[in-house]
Amino acid sequence: KSRPYEYGTMNDLVYYVRGGMEDWAYAGSWTPDKVTPCEPRQFGGYPKEKTKYNNSTLRVFNMLIETSNKKEPKAKYLGSSLDVLNRDT
Repeated sequence: KSRPYEYGTMNDLVYYVRGGMEDWAYAGSWTPDKVTPCEPRQFGGYPKEKTKYNNSTLRVFNMLIETSNKKEPKAKYLGSSLDVLNRDT
């Protein structure tokens, strides 16, 4: 026998996500006037025009596919910060 389809917030059904993209985009789609463009400066930045959104660009279909209960690999697999800012590596 199948169970009823569960519904609710991502934080309640999956796991806690602070400021998840899915929730941000959905909320922003209803109040696009409150979504302000950003001006990233890290790594040379990019144009402010690339961060302008409207209700249709924010109200997209997001799909989260969980392939494991582990959300972070063991520390030995994470690597190091050596050359992380070197564009040639």
